[in-house]
Parts: sequence; C-alpha cells; structure tokens
Amino acid sequence: MVCSIAVSISAVLGSDADAPAASSFRASLYRELLPLEAGSDAAKPYLDGLPEHYAGEHLVFEWLEFLLLHAGYQGAAEALDYYESVGWITEDVESDLNDYLLDIDDHLLILSAITT
Repeated sequence: MVCSIAVSISAVLGSDADAPAASSFRASLYRELLPLEAGSDAAKPYLDGLPEHYAGEHLVFEWLEFLLLHAGYQGAAEALDYYESVGWITEDVESDLNDYLLDIDDHLLILSAITT
C-alpha cells in the first residue's frame, strides 16, 4: 500500500500552498520504500500473481479503489504501469489489475449515477 501512496502522492498533495508539507510527506514515504529496494530479501516481482483467497482479493480491491479515488482512472492505470515497469508486479498481474480497475471504475460510476 505504501507503494501506491508514493506514486499517487502528487494527486493527493498537488497544491503549491502545501509544497513544504507535501515534500516532507513524500520524503518520509521514500525513506520507508528505500529499505525495500536496497536490502530486501524479497525477490522481484513482489506480486507475481493475484491472491486466490477472499482476504487477499479484498485487499487488492481496496487498494485499487484507493488508487481510483485518489488518482482517478488514468492515474491508477499509470501507477499500475509504473509498478510493472520497475518490476514490482508482472505484466500478467498488471493486465489483470487493469481489468479489475475498469470494473471497479464502472461500478463507482454507476453508484454515483444512482445516488445523484
């Protein structure tokens, strides 16, 4: 989840008025991510397949919903593309997540239309 926050932080804290706060927050996120990149025993890709159990699927859907709500469909798709380009997820996982992303986005649009 920290990874998704780091990629979409500019969407959340994009205002120039909050530049020092955004910069400080962004720096703290990168400090958390650096050990993962530098000295982690985990081999890339970190996610080479989607979970097959309910709790894992639920977590994935919450993460995608977070990306959609904070970065929009295009920003979420770009985040997934970035994750694949740096080797955090495989190309197959990116494809599956993009399919889910589209389904969730459609679902949110329908809910929005119904409630207005």
